[in-house]
Amino acid sequence: AGAAQRKTSPPPAPHLQLPPGTAAAGSGPGTRAGGAARRRVGTSRLRPEELRELTESFALSIRDKELRLPPWGSGGGTGSGGGGAEGEGLGDPACCRPPELFACPLCRRLFYEPVTTPCGHTFCLKCLERCLDHNPHCPLCKEKLSEFLASRTYKKTVLTEELIVRYLPEELSERKKVYEEEMKELSNLNKDVPIFVCTMAFPTIPCPLHVFEPRYRLMIRRCMETGTKQFGMCLADELKGFADHGCILEIRDVKFFPDGRSVVDTVGVRRFRVLSHGQRDGYNTANIEYLEDKKVEGPEYEELVRLHDSVYDQAVAWFTSLKDNMKVQILNHFGSMPGKEPEPQSNPSGPAWYWWLLAVLPLENRAQLAILAMTSLKDRLIAIRRVLIFVTRKRPR
Repeated sequence: AGAAQRKTSPPPAPHLQLPPGTAAAGSGPGTRAGGAARRRVGTSRLRPEELRELTESFALSIRDKELRLPPWGSGGGTGSGGGGAEGEGLGDPACCRPPELFACPLCRRLFYEPVTTPCGHTFCLKCLERCLDHNPHCPLCKEKLSEFLASRTYKKTVLTEELIVRYLPEELSERKKVYEEEMKELSNLNKDVPIFVCTMAFPTIPCPLHVFEPRYRLMIRRCMETGTKQFGMCLADELKGFADHGCILEIRDVKFFPDGRSVVDTVGVRRFRVLSHGQRDGYNTANIEYLEDKKVEGPEYEELVRLHDSVYDQAVAWFTSLKDNMKVQILNHFGSMPGKEPEPQSNPSGPAWYWWLLAVLPLENRAQLAILAMTSLKDRLIAIRRVLIFVTRKRPR
C-alpha cells in the first residue's frame, strides 16, 4: 500500500528539478545546498508555489543521493531489516530527519537562522559571526570573506530554512526553545552580567569605545541581540581580574568597520557592586547589585543642599578659570557641564554635574573608583571639594 501511494504522488516540476549531484557535496547537503539552489534558480524571485516545488525537488535529491533510499516512484524499500522502511513516504519524519543533514558544521546543532557564504557553505548566523570575529575566512574552505564581512548583508538561506520548517518541525521547535532560553539568560542584568574591562565610567557620562577584540565583539553583539543594550564597565584588577565596583553602560549607537572592528557610543546609566566574578565565552561576567544613595531628611537635608550649592559654584569657578584650549578638549569629549539640579536627591546616583566633574578632574582611576563606590552624596561632595581645593592651589600662576 505504501509503494502504491508513492507511485501516485505527482513528481516535481521538471523546470525546478535540481541537477544530478547537487546535494551530494563533500561537506553535506546542509552546507552546500544554498549555493547549489541559488545557482539553479538564478537571481529571480520565486513564487510561493515554485518554492514549494523546489523544496520537494531538493528533498528528493537528498533522499536519493545522501540517504541512498529508493526513488520516490519505486516500489521497493523493504530490505533485510524487516518492513521498517516499507510504506514510508517523504513526508514521514523517519526518512528526512538524520541530524547530520541539516546540522551546522560549527555547532553541530540544527541550523538556526541559516546563512550561506559566497563560497557556498551554510552555517547558523551566530556561529558564522563568531568565526568571523577571529578570522575573515570561511571556516570550511578558508576562502577569504572580507567583502562579505564588510557588507554585513547576512541573508537567510530560504531553501534550507523551508526544508527545516517543513520536514523538521519538532527539531526546529526544540532548537528555537534552546535559543530563546539562551537569550533569556543573556538578558539578565543582575546575574552573569557582561563586563567590559577597560576604563572608568560614570552615570550620565558618555563613554565611546573602540571594540576590536573578538571576545568583546561577541559581547557587544549579544547585548544588541537581547535588546538590553547594556553591559558593565570596570577597571582591571591584578588579583580578581576586574574591580569590585563599576558602572552599567547603555549602547546608543554602533558603527562597524569592514574588518569587523567597531566604534560603540555608550553612556553611563547606574553604579553597581560586584558580588562574584565569572566568565562566559571568553569575556568576563559578574553577579551584581545596584548602588543607590542613602537619602536624608530634616536638618541633614538642609545641610546637604547648602553643601551641594557651594561645591557646584566652586566647580563652575574652577572650570571657568581653565585655559581655552583645555576647555575645548573637555567640551569636545564630555560635552557641557550639566546644570545644577533643584533637588540633589532626585536621582539615585546623585546629580549629573557631579559625575561630569569627577570625569574631567585630573584624578587617578583608583581615586575615582573609591568615590564611585560611595553611597552618601554628602561624603562624595566633601571628597570632590577637597580635590577642587587641591587642584586650584597647584595650578601655576
